[in-house]
Amino acid sequence: MNKMEEEKKEERRKMSKRLIVEYGVSEEDDTWAEYGLIQKHLSFKGENTGYKGIEKSSNLIAIVRKGYTLVPNELVKEKVIPYIEDLGYSVIREENWTKRGTGFLAYVARDEKIDMKGEPMRFGMTIMNSEDGTIPFTIEGFSFREICKNGAMLGIRKEGKFSRKHLGSIETILKFVQDQVPSVVKAQDDVINKYRAMMTREVTPEQFGLLDQMLPKKIKPEELRVGGNQWLVYNEMTERIWHNTKGTGARRVALMNVVNTVMMR
Repeated sequence: MNKMEEEKKEERRKMSKRLIVEYGVSEEDDTWAEYGLIQKHLSFKGENTGYKGIEKSSNLIAIVRKGYTLVPNELVKEKVIPYIEDLGYSVIREENWTKRGTGFLAYVARDEKIDMKGEPMRFGMTIMNSEDGTIPFTIEGFSFREICKNGAMLGIRKEGKFSRKHLGSIETILKFVQDQVPSVVKAQDDVINKYRAMMTREVTPEQFGLLDQMLPKKIKPEELRVGGNQWLVYNEMTERIWHNTKGTGARRVALMNVVNTVMMR
């Protein structure tokens, strides 16, 4: 190491030392210590900065504004998941979507299977939360046709969504979530009614024109014609989209969005 590099290293060391001295913790909040989460309000030269650091298992995971309300992932499991289960849903899968374990994602499925002329339809929700402010607390409904052996869900369609920023008291946030979940359930019930209506309706000239123009040939079934049964056409297109092994996941979702938009009119 030459003299110049040594001087730069020494300057960085001095700067780090000054930062340690000038920045401090004015207050610690151990409300969620049972989950390994500690919030430390930061000061600079003895003055409140309006920011706080969040530690999880003694590791700094975020620096956020003082008004940010920390919602522990474990609290979501204890308070929100059971509430949704009481509405007739069961957890399919839970996972952390961040390396540091700060993001929580759960898939729940409605216990009731809706029979649509021999086609079993399922409905579910995704519950997402972050402890580091990455995303707001979010719940989104979806419908799907089946779960493969590898856990993949086919024919996914989103049904209702709401989000809540991490602001206000923890009680206010949890109450908002509980008040909004029924709206997602209602959106799913509305879709069931739309599916049943499709069973008795024929493909319109407008629907045929749009699908013929927007879908690749391999996705178009023989039943796709003016006057064809909407439900048969919808199911055949869904089958072809989700069993097309050559397409990417994003491409399948895009095609499914086209089908849903046109057929749900």
